[in-house]
Amino acid sequence: MANKSNKIDPGPRTAVANAEAATRVAERPIRAQVRLSTNDGQMTMESPHTDAHGNLALVKETLGTAMTDFAADALTSLEWMTRTRGGQAGSDESSLNASLAIIGAIGPADELESALAMQMAGCHSLGLEMIARAAQTESHHNMIQYGNLAVKLQRTFAAQIEALARLRGGANQSVRVEHVHVHAGGQAVVGNVAHPGGGGGRGRRKTKGQPDAQAADDGVPALRSPNEEGNGVPIPGYIGQEAVPDARRE
Repeated sequence: MANKSNKIDPGPRTAVANAEAATRVAERPIRAQVRLSTNDGQMTMESPHTDAHGNLALVKETLGTAMTDFAADALTSLEWMTRTRGGQAGSDESSLNASLAIIGAIGPADELESALAMQMAGCHSLGLEMIARAAQTESHHNMIQYGNLAVKLQRTFAAQIEALARLRGGANQSVRVEHVHVHAGGQAVVGNVAHPGGGGGRGRRKTKGQPDAQAADDGVPALRSPNEEGNGVPIPGYIGQEAVPDARRE
């Protein structure tokens, strides 16, 4: 007897892949969600389950804040931002929760990072809309307009990612030394001198009083001059020394 739904049973490999995927999905973080409802034109945001207090804490954690007012204002802004064009308040609950999931993946550590995360979610949402409009329009002029906007939004999104990395101190800075001249009585360190950042975690920004410079790469030996008692590269303490000519090959 034919299957009325015209669906076939998954093969053994597909069944295994599905089961493994289900296990991995179950291990992924739970993202914050809200339920939107409208009564007499007034929109309210509620918990999608009975643990309203716990859900509010999860929303606050997602937005990187302990302030109820900040969380409420952020949710209101996100609802406006993700609402279907021309739709009524509270008409697009799924898009709001999708933006909350993006913000949760960014993991803002405080309100400043949360503000940037919300802007990133907005760029992502509008960028996808512009791509869809460019693909669906029959007007060549409109396709160019929507395509240009999509490109600008994608570039902005990439710039926001870089801004977040810099905010968290995740941008590594390094100094490359091409030529080193050491005079008698001096010493020099030859190798890569890097200033590694502390990115990759939440809120890993430079704290007050933390030095900028870091030690040289481990495992790179220092090459000393023949004078083992040297006190480092000498720094001129007088004025009027002639400029050193540019290096040239003989």
